[in-house]
Amino acid sequence: MTELRKIAALLIILAMIAGLSGCSFLASLIPTTQTHDIADPNTYIDEFKDHRQYIELESHLKKCYGTLYTALTNGFKTDDTVTIPAADSRSTIGIAVELPSDLNGESEAKKLYTAFLYDNPQFFYINNVYGLEGYESEGNSYYNKMVLSYTMDADARNEAKVKLDAVVDDILREAPQTTDEYLSELYLHDKVAALCTYDTDAANTDFRSYPHAYTAYGALVRGKAVCEGYSRAMQLLLNRIGIANTLVIGKSLSDGVKHMWNFVSINGSDYHLDVCWNDSSDIIRHNYFNVTTAQLALTHQIDDNQAAIANCTATKDNYFCRNDLFIDTYSRQTIAQKIAAQIKKGETQIELFFASNKFDSALLFLKNRRAAEEQIEPHLAGSGYSLWEYILYSDADEHILCIRKK
Repeated sequence: MTELRKIAALLIILAMIAGLSGCSFLASLIPTTQTHDIADPNTYIDEFKDHRQYIELESHLKKCYGTLYTALTNGFKTDDTVTIPAADSRSTIGIAVELPSDLNGESEAKKLYTAFLYDNPQFFYINNVYGLEGYESEGNSYYNKMVLSYTMDADARNEAKVKLDAVVDDILREAPQTTDEYLSELYLHDKVAALCTYDTDAANTDFRSYPHAYTAYGALVRGKAVCEGYSRAMQLLLNRIGIANTLVIGKSLSDGVKHMWNFVSINGSDYHLDVCWNDSSDIIRHNYFNVTTAQLALTHQIDDNQAAIANCTATKDNYFCRNDLFIDTYSRQTIAQKIAAQIKKGETQIELFFASNKFDSALLFLKNRRAAEEQIEPHLAGSGYSLWEYILYSDADEHILCIRKK
C-alpha cells in the first residue's frame, strides 16, 4: 500500500495577478480546523457555465470550480475561522472548501484559483491569499481542500453587497434597451469611468492596506479603485447583461507597471477594453475602447499563457471606426469635415484616431486654432453651430487627438 503523509507548511509564492503595486497571491499547504461536506458543484451552474475561464478548464477542475462557487454562495452569511500560515500564521475569517477532485500539484491549484477569481467579481470580499491542504504520494503533491480568507465579516459583507447591488441596479435601469452590444458596452464603460477615480494611495501601497481598491465594490460604491477594481466593475456589469468577457493581465510598456483590463466579445467579435486608462483625470476618453491586439501592443504588454485570450483583429466596433472618427489622410478639409459633423451633433468633446504617419500633421493643424477655425467654420455655415474654444489633448503613442470645449 502506498504510504500517504500530510504535507506540512510549505510556502508557495504565486505572484499571479497583478493588478497593482506588486500585489501577490500566496498559498500554503496547511491543516485547517474546519471541515465541510463537499458542496454540489452544479447547484448554481447556470450562473457560471458560460464564463470564459470556466469554459477553458478541464472537467475535474470545472467540478472544483462549481464546488467553490456553491460553498461561497451558500456560506455568504457565515463566518468560519481559518488559518493560513503563509499569511503570518494568524487565524482569520474565511471558508475551508472540501474539493470533489484532488488537485494534482501547485499548477492546478493556481489554475483553479485564477479561473475562479477572474470569472467572479461578485465575490469581492475574497482576500488575496489562500491555503491548500493535501497529501504526498510517491513524490507527488495532491490537494483536496482550499481555504479562502475574507476581507470583511458577514455583517460587513452583507451591507457591502446591498450597496453594490443597489448601484448596479441603478446603472442597469438606465441602460439602453438594445440588441446592439456596442451601445450597451459604451454606456457601461462611461458609467464606470464617471463613478470611479484612480486610487493612487492604493497603487502606491499594497492589497492589505486597501483591499477594496481591487474590487468592483471599491470602484462602484466607494468610487476609488486601481485598475483591477475598474476591470472587475466592468466585468460585473457585463456579466449582468450577458456580454461575454474576462480579465487580462499585463503591464504598461512605458514603465513596466503591472496592469489589468478587460477582454470582451461584442456583436460576435473579440476586443480589448481598458476602462482605467480611458479615465483621465478630467475627462473620459475612448482610446482603448474595443481595440485590436496590434493597437493595444503600442502601449500594453500581455502576459503569456492566459486562458481565453485570443488575438483580436476586428475593428467594426472599435470606438473610432464605429463613429467614423478614424482618419488616414493629410487633408485638413477632411479633418475639418469630421469635426464639424460632430459639433452639429452637439458634441463638446471630439476624439480622432489617425493613421500613424498622419498624426503629426494633424497635431500641427489642430494646435493652430485659427487655421482650424478657417477650415471648420465653412462646414458649419447655416447650422447654428460654430467652433468653440477648445483644449487639445494629444496621445502620440496611440495616434489619437482630442479637442474638448473649454
